[in-house]
Amino acid sequence: MFKALEDLARSLETADTTASGRSLVNTAVAAGLTQIDQSLNHVLDTRAVIGVRLGTLDSAQTFREQTDDQLATSIGELRDLDYAEAIARMNQQLTSLQAAQAAYSRISQMSLFDYL
Repeated sequence: MFKALEDLARSLETADTTASGRSLVNTAVAAGLTQIDQSLNHVLDTRAVIGVRLGTLDSAQTFREQTDDQLATSIGELRDLDYAEAIARMNQQLTSLQAAQAAYSRISQMSLFDYL
């Protein structure tokens, strides 16, 4: 892009007053403007790619922060766990499960004739 600007400035500085000189300057200016336009398009494309990458990095950072918060909460819950209460709840649930399994096994062994 800077080379195109230098070439454009050089062609304007060496402007000739003859018809052929003006034609050469016009051609050089048109070519320089085309190169500048292409360079600006390239800069815009590069900015778009960088913007997408920054968005991805922001999303990854947000996800990491959320994961850190969840892990800290889980660690806090584990450290604050009342083991006696947890064991009592587990034993109660185990007893309920065993009772349900025993009832199911008795019911599944019955046939239609047992009901009549």
